[in-house]
Amino acid sequence: MVAILLGILMGFGVAIQTVINTRLRIYVGSPLLASTVSFTVGSVLLALALFILGEPIFPEFHRVVASPWWFWIGGLLGAFWISANILVFQQLGAVQTAIFPIFGQVVMGVLIDHFGLFNVVAKPVTIIQLLGVVLVLAGIMIAVAWQSIRQVLFPQERISFIDESPTMAAWWWRLFALMGGAMIASQSAINTQLSHLLQSSVQASFISFFVGMGALMLILLIKERQVRGLKQAIGKPWWIWMGGVLGAGFVVMSVILVPWIGVGQMLVLLLLGLLLGSLCIDGFGWFGVARKPIRASQWVGMSILVLGVLFIRLT
Repeated sequence: MVAILLGILMGFGVAIQTVINTRLRIYVGSPLLASTVSFTVGSVLLALALFILGEPIFPEFHRVVASPWWFWIGGLLGAFWISANILVFQQLGAVQTAIFPIFGQVVMGVLIDHFGLFNVVAKPVTIIQLLGVVLVLAGIMIAVAWQSIRQVLFPQERISFIDESPTMAAWWWRLFALMGGAMIASQSAINTQLSHLLQSSVQASFISFFVGMGALMLILLIKERQVRGLKQAIGKPWWIWMGGVLGAGFVVMSVILVPWIGVGQMLVLLLLGLLLGSLCIDGFGWFGVARKPIRASQWVGMSILVLGVLFIRLT
């Protein structure tokens, strides 16, 4: 029960983090700069936590050279997806940016558990769990994209579920989004192994954030070559800087939960919390978001998703 609540809270935090970073992007004028700020805040927070705990901030050199190279790329995967998410959104729109990465996360999470990838203890998938995955995906589709699904079922409305052009380029972007979702699932498993190596979940989380911060700063300097937008955010609501705090909490909790309940189950709970958080943000207008009525299709989708969670969690 504790693991279920923590997993849902992680997803809830991701939903809030997305809103906060979106507001920050409005003030600084750059999605890439907002992401860099988020990673920097998270890195500083985790470094401070290590200092307070009396743990070393950076690992000993012998641990670095004696471990597989992929132990250290979790932050790169996170940074990649932050950058990719911006590009995918511009090319495919909001609906597909949500659906395709989610599909990639769930499928990759199940594969990691089933085959024991990244040194994760193998947990063979059962038929009941596969049915749960199908229900989860069905619930996501209904809760997030029911209007688009209706348009496929009733083509006389002449609006396509695939937002725009059926070009080959669009399909490459969808594949790109799937890969991004798979990378997020892989990041959780990799950071767990790093945590075992360093014997510290906080230090492993800091390394992930620090690597991601470095990668984003490099991309920012190459692409934009300036950070003047930060001045525009000075004096704005204090909570616009808290995205990195939530992100740091997410990484720490993922390192704790993966060996406890497995990557697949953690991602399912994460998605449940993400949808719950999104419904609350829209329904109550949190953080200055315009209130949107929660449709019946969203409640139906949430119910199906919860049923899928139970199928996966209780087997």
